[in-house]
Amino acid sequence: MLFALSLIYYPIDVYWQNGQYGRLLASVLYSGMFTISIYYFSRMAADRQEADAELHQYRSKYFDTEMKLHETTSTLNQTNKLLQETTSKQDELEKTLHQRTNELHEAKTELLQLKKMELEVAAACTCKKCGRTFLSEASRRSHEGRCNGVAMEKKAA
Repeated sequence: MLFALSLIYYPIDVYWQNGQYGRLLASVLYSGMFTISIYYFSRMAADRQEADAELHQYRSKYFDTEMKLHETTSTLNQTNKLLQETTSKQDELEKTLHQRTNELHEAKTELLQLKKMELEVAAACTCKKCGRTFLSEASRRSHEGRCNGVAMEKKAA
């Protein structure tokens, strides 16, 4: 930079000594513009460095945010997978529960039928003449007419 400034200020000194004031004025203006442009370009370079540093900082933050987003998305996908597995297991358990409830209902119905049959057997009568057993009162009465009114014997429960 000193070399550039020496190139500018050397002609000013020569013009001053030779009395060429018009050229001196032009050289001063030229050197002022050159000095201003050097300052402007050095300021632009400094601003550019600041902008690059800020851009690097924003890119770094963007990258960090993108990584966190990727991790969050991955965690969310794993959570959704576990939720689907849990839901399918819950559906299977509900289906099994429904099947077992139906089986229990069928078993209760069968048990009630067996108890009803047990009560009917307990109320059964046997003909003393032919030895046939009758579960209902109607069949017993119709048979009494056939066996000439022979008494029926109640079965022991």
